[in-house]
Amino acid sequence: MTAGKTGLSSSNLTMSVNQKKHLKLRSSSGKITWKILSGKKNISIKNSGNKAVVVTAKKKGTAVIQAKSSGKNYSCRVTVKNRKSGSGQQTGSGPQDSGGQQRQEENRTVEKSDTGQQTPDGKQKKEKAEMRIVIRAGSRSFPAVLYDNEAAAAVWEKLPLVLDMSELNGNEKYYYMDEALPVDASVPANIREGDLMLYGSDCLVLFYKDFSTSYRYTSLGRAENPSGLAEALGTGGVKVMFERMDCE
Repeated sequence: MTAGKTGLSSSNLTMSVNQKKHLKLRSSSGKITWKILSGKKNISIKNSGNKAVVVTAKKKGTAVIQAKSSGKNYSCRVTVKNRKSGSGQQTGSGPQDSGGQQRQEENRTVEKSDTGQQTPDGKQKKEKAEMRIVIRAGSRSFPAVLYDNEAAAAVWEKLPLVLDMSELNGNEKYYYMDEALPVDASVPANIREGDLMLYGSDCLVLFYKDFSTSYRYTSLGRAENPSGLAEALGTGGVKVMFERMDCE
């Protein structure tokens, strides 16, 4: 069977001012050139790994983004709307852009737990004891636990994984999976160093700093003792291995 058809992850994006979203060109083997064909005042784009860009909505209006690879062009139309008054909810990854602009935190109360998954209603989801893993970066190993949910179970079934993860915002490493995973997204009380989460349905994110956020993620699990994780991951792209604890 031939490889998957080359195309953008979305041909239409609807965003609110200050919102950020990832746009990826799938199944492309050649060099990719990104540019804004129209609406440069309304959006900006920033490379995010080899095959993706982060789109930032700046001003109400429309824009068109083009990705060019192997002599073919792929376009995405972007519609930017004004933020609704009193709504802090956004979709994105990380707490700020490269310029340090803080994303607005959603005004909601969520309890946090040091050992369980955070949920919007303050309840703690139990960890599934048998889904214990090891996260390896460089010469360091970090025992971790996956939560008892469908997305984490899907990741468990794919282990072991060796991923070339990309850097974003000085607080996370991410990797786009080949297949979509189950989604049960919510806004966490905060992001903690060592949290493993899913952005959208296919972007695996490993956070190495603590911060507050208003963005929606599906919680997958977390490193039990993340001390030294930031140093092990470094400041750029890095190869990270995820494997079951019984592989030790």
